[in-house]
This record gives sequence, structure tokens and C-alpha cells, in this order.
Amino acid sequence: MLSVEATSRTKEDISPAFVIALLHDRGLSLRSLAAQHGYAPTTFSTALRVSYPAVEKIIASALDSTPEKLWPIRAARRASRNERQRGELRR
Repeated sequence: MLSVEATSRTKEDISPAFVIALLHDRGLSLRSLAAQHGYAPTTFSTALRVSYPAVEKIIASALDSTPEKLWPIRAARRASRNERQRGELRR
């Protein structure tokens, strides 16, 4: 069985193809997850390429992982952006 843990040791985002392979290994697909959660199938494929926090959480949960482990670069960018926005609100 493929594992997120085996690939999350680096600080790079996991490739979309590997995420799909991990899902398929569990008998899932982007299309089935989208249908289960009321999203269009294209929304889930888009989330593999660009940041989409709600969908990232669903995918990560299906893989018994977290978005931060699957997409550490995205998570760092999001945290940095959120920190900047909080700083602007304090002014």
C-alpha cells in the first residue's frame, strides 16, 4: 500500500499523480470524493494544482493525513498570507 508518510519527509508538495495513486490504492477517486461531498468533479482536480483549502481537507482526510503533510509549501504560503493579513488588521 502506498503511504503519505513515506513521501512527506521532504518539504515539497506531493505530486497530483501520487495523490491520485494514493486515492486509487484506497478504492477512491477524485470523482467519487467530489460526489460524496457535493462538489463538481473538476473542483477536486483543480485542488491538486491550486490552493483550495476545503477540498484539500477532504482529500487529506480520505488519505488519513492532513493538508499540511500533503502540500507543505501551500500550507506555508497560506500561513504566511494569514499572518500578514492579521498584521494589517492590527494597524
